[in-house]
Parts: sequence; C-alpha cells; structure tokens
Amino acid sequence: MPRRRTDQQLSLGQQLREARLRAQLDPKELAERAGVSVAAVYNCERIDRGGRVKTLIKLAEALGLRLRIPDLAAIRVERGLKIAKIALISGLAFDTVRSILSRPESANVRTLESVAASLKQPLLLVV
Repeated sequence: MPRRRTDQQLSLGQQLREARLRAQLDPKELAERAGVSVAAVYNCERIDRGGRVKTLIKLAEALGLRLRIPDLAAIRVERGLKIAKIALISGLAFDTVRSILSRPESANVRTLESVAASLKQPLLLVV
C-alpha cells in the first residue's frame, strides 16, 4: 500500500472522503443527510472535479465539520500581491481570481484550492 507523504496537505475532496469514511457513511447516506445529490458528493470528493464550495460546506456540516477558509483577500493585500500575479501563479483567469477573493463560498472547490495554494494558505475541514 503506498504511503502518503506527511508534508503534503490533503485536498478538500480527500479530507471530505476521509471524514465520510470515519463517520462510516456511504455517499448516498451523506447526500441524504446534507440534502444534496449523490453526484454532488462524488463531485466534491473527486480531485479532478471539486463541485461547488457551497455544496462542500453542506456536506461538511452534515459530518459535524466546517470549512475553514482564510481571508484570502486580506492576505493578498497584506502581502502586496496584485490579482494578476495570483492569477499567473494559480493558472486561473484574472476574473476568476477576483471573484474567488471577493466571494470564496461561491467558487468551485478546485479553483478555490488553486488560489489558496498560490497564497500558501491551507484549506481545512475542522471540527
């Protein structure tokens, strides 16, 4: 069995899946608890998709967790970074980054993770 590097942060999808497994729930049971579709659970857990942050928040709450999102806009200002620089680092469009900085909860999980990673800020599901 391959070992996971301990210095690498798990994606939000991986964190969600591990929390679901710890709670001994299958995707259908979690979907029912959160009031979302089973497809939404799979989308949030997949590394290549991500689903919507709002959906991830519902799923986390159904597991007794919350999504901790640092104030990325404040961090950008504090570090004197331009939105264009973050867009370049994250590989996202300028307008996408600007939207995520102003309303991270309305983003796609993977794009939020890209912006957070470009600012070296962890995104965590916490109790």
